[in-house]
Order: sequence, then C-alpha cells, then structure tokens
Amino acid sequence: VDLYVPDARWNDESQAHIGLTNPTRSVLTATLTGFGADGAELGSVEVTLNRYSRQEQGSAAMFGESVAWVKITGDNSLNGYVRYDQGGKMSITGLSPGPGSEVFNPWIQTTEQGFSPTTVIANATPSTGGAQIHPILLSGDDTAAKLFPADNVPNFGTPYQQTELDYSFYQAAGRTTLWDAVTATGSTGLIGMQHLTGETGSGCAAVTLPRTPQYELAFPALQPIGDKGYWNKLVLINTFPTTLPFLLEGYFGYNITQTQSLSLEPY
Repeated sequence: VDLYVPDARWNDESQAHIGLTNPTRSVLTATLTGFGADGAELGSVEVTLNRYSRQEQGSAAMFGESVAWVKITGDNSLNGYVRYDQGGKMSITGLSPGPGSEVFNPWIQTTEQGFSPTTVIANATPSTGGAQIHPILLSGDDTAAKLFPADNVPNFGTPYQQTELDYSFYQAAGRTTLWDAVTATGSTGLIGMQHLTGETGSGCAAVTLPRTPQYELAFPALQPIGDKGYWNKLVLINTFPTTLPFLLEGYFGYNITQTQSLSLEPY
C-alpha cells in the first residue's frame, strides 16, 4: 500500500514529523521516499516496525530541509500520521491515501477572526500534467457559483512536483471565495494538505484534502475540551449544482439524540 504526506515542510515556521504505526503482531517494514517541491527525488529511508509499535521521525532528519512531500510504501496494515510543530502550537492529521484526479479544498477565505488557510497540492505520479482550480465564488446576492472557465494552476505540470495554491487574485477583486474542487489534467494524480493559521501567524490545524465528497460524515468530538479554550465549528459543503437535503443527528449522552432536517443551496 502507498500512503502520502502531501506537505512535509521543515522551516522556521513549520516542522513536519512523520509517525508510522504497526497494529499487527508481525514485524512490518516501510520505505519512505522524499521529494522536493520541484519534483526531485531526495532519497529513501527504510523503517522497521516491531509488532504494535510506533515510530516518529522529523522529515528533515530523513531528507533534509528541502523536503516538500513524502511517499510511504509498506504493508496494507500500515497506518500513520503527520504532526506539525508551528509557532509553539501543534496540529496532527492522518496520512493521505493514493492520489486521485480531484481533491477538494474546503476553506479559502480568511475569516473575520484572522484565520487564514494555506493549501498545497502535489503530483504524486511520474506523469506529466497540470491542474485546474474551480473556486466557488459568492456573488453580491449571496449566491454561490463555480468559476467558469477554470483557471490553470501556474508553474505546475512536471512529475512529483508540489505547489501552493494562490487565490489572492479573486479576493483582491473583492470576491468572497468559499471552496474549490481542484482537478487534474492529463494523467496527473493529486494529493493535498491544508493548514489553518491564526492571526498571530502560528498554525492551529491541518487537514488532508479529501478526494471525493461523502454521503455520510461522523464528528466524534464536538464538546469543548476542558478549560483550554478549544471550540468546534462544523462546515458542510454542497458540491452539487442543486439543493441538497440532509439529516443532522446529534448524540448527547445517556442515549439522548436529536435530529434536524436541513438543506444546502447549490455549492
């Protein structure tokens, strides 16, 4: 099985640590291969995992500070995560599955609270081909519409290349930019990662970009965590050009549930 770290950066602002876990009774091996942003291969590292064990290593320790993303090849039982240290804060997310022809960028616009996203994509294949962005823009009457025709992602088209997506053109024009479905051109296979950064510049969340919409979602923890000031905000996206009805079910403990029928307008 192949797993991916779409963003393995190591710099003054963010440092990626890759963790692998072996949930089996057998010894597993995994091969990690690092790539630069220009697609250059930076070498491979083999890791041996004893039964039920976990190992974590910094991306720069394995491939140097020019590493951009990492491919992991191993047994089907292999699992793992990537942990980012960012300005004194930490975020963690799961590894990306195999590349696809489309990835969804769920959040683009900077919020009033000063949270802003940074999104990177990579071509995880040896194929030459680019990518296109189709940002969903909000019009003056609060109607969401997909950009047509799509725009090509600039300077992106060589095998194993990584790039950061830039939506500043649309925001500078006064357009509220909601989300995006990034599609591959040619035989490109896409993976992606998004970081959400606070107003002080420190990171606070990371998410692997999904490849497909889901018909069912589960949110395992929504209540505030202790007195640490953590909070939750659910963002649901209708990826269809038609109105989408859905059912929201809440579970409150002691077998208490509450349901609500809602709908989302196109996009």
